[in-house]
Amino acid sequence: MSRFKDLISILGEKGLISSFEKISTEDIEREIKENPGVPIDYIDFLQEIGFGDIGNDAYFMFYSGLIPAKDIYGEENIDELRNILLLGDDFSGYCVGFMTSEDWALVEVDEGRNIEKLNLSFEKFAREKIFDYISNVMD
Repeated sequence: MSRFKDLISILGEKGLISSFEKISTEDIEREIKENPGVPIDYIDFLQEIGFGDIGNDAYFMFYSGLIPAKDIYGEENIDELRNILLLGDDFSGYCVGFMTSEDWALVEVDEGRNIEKLNLSFEKFAREKIFDYISNVMD
């Protein structure tokens, strides 16, 4: 059974599923190979739902794969971000990703490079983001 079957149904009902594009099996395999230990709920999300924007309101974007924080924030003073792989952003300077050195903890990084552990799984984060958009932006 699909981990995100219910979420796919809700996204379809709300007309949001077309905002997402699934990534190929080859890309999934590469993501797993390049990032041993990546949380399976993140991989399942990419396989079942995909990547893309939640809606058309610049609310949150899930990337098509993990991106080193230095690619977004630059090389200078990167020590604190060295072990962070980003998975998405809110179009306003806040990115979300995994801190690989902390057992793949989910973290948020603000425009000032401040890091906050979110203390939740990727699945819970993704569901909360999507339901928050449906509840607060669409209604």
